[in-house]
Amino acid sequence: MTSSSDYIIEVRIDVLKTLKIAGITAGVLTAIGLGAYYIHQRTQRTKRVILRDEVKNILEPFQLS
Repeated sequence: MTSSSDYIIEVRIDVLKTLKIAGITAGVLTAIGLGAYYIHQRTQRTKRVILRDEVKNILEPFQLS
């Protein structure tokens, strides 16, 4: 029969393993989220620059000197 101290140690080990797995999972998901956010922001910036250049080209003939 297992003593209560062995059971407590086993439960603590299981809790620590669960916390470790949860921490790793949270870290990985955070890294993926930050990467996606960075890529999205970069894409938005690129779109703005392209749009700004297109607007400049369209309005160029109408500029007053």
